Formats: sequence, C-alpha cells, structure tokens
Amino acid sequence: MNEIYCGLAFRYQIWKLFSHLNIREFIMPLTISHPIGKVPSFLELKKLADEHGVQINGNDQSGDFKHPDATGKYTFEKNGKIHGEFTATHTLGIVTGIYIILTGKVEVTITGKPFLMPEVMLKGKLSEGLTAFCAKFPAAT
Repeated sequence: MNEIYCGLAFRYQIWKLFSHLNIREFIMPLTISHPIGKVPSFLELKKLADEHGVQINGNDQSGDFKHPDATGKYTFEKNGKIHGEFTATHTLGIVTGIYIILTGKVEVTITGKPFLMPEVMLKGKLSEGLTAFCAKFPAAT
C-alpha cells in the first residue's frame, strides 16, 4: 500500500511541475500490436462504423471519421495497407496516436496521453479494443 501511495504522490508532484510549465500531455510512445486475419475492405469498415455511430467522410482511398469520443483520418494504400491518425477524448484528457493495418497485424501507437492516465489502464483498454476489432476480420477460409 505504501508503494502505491508513494507512486501516486510522485506522479502528483510531476503533474504539478508539468502544470506549472503548462505541459498537459506526457508523450511516451506506446505501441500495441494484435494479429488480424485479413485487412478489412472500405465497405466492411464503413459497415462497422455505422454499427458504432462513427461517421465516415471519405471514400475507399482516404477520408476522416468522427465519433463523439474520437476523430481521425485514414488512408488506404495500393499495397493493401490502411493507416491513419486519431484523437480520442477521455475523462483524464486527450489521447492521440497513429494506427496501421497490414496483412496479419494491426498496430496502434499512442503518441500522446494525459500524464495521470496509468499506462497499464491504457494498454488494457487498447488491447481489449484491438482484440474485439480483429475478431471481426478472421482469415478467409
């Protein structure tokens, strides 16, 4: 218990220092990868987006997406790769990152997060979301 208190006290002191310096985000890139069976098509992603209240403005080459909790951009490359960037809001602040979907895997790299957001919590939520997303696109049989 004492270790937890000391860790929180240390984080609070660093946060106070960053607040004084007007730094709101602590940037420490964090990448999570997950296997995916196949790269989804634009129509598959559009259908999934519609099911989750995500508005897509664009086509099968590039565009942007918007949800009350997140916004971002996407690009479909000729080699089948999909990549983009996103900004998501959280009660502790804003999370920013980039993503790439390749044959066989999805990678998400967090490029900015609120300083007080525990990395363990972020990794857990991100892994949970990637697992659910990748399960929707199994390998073709």
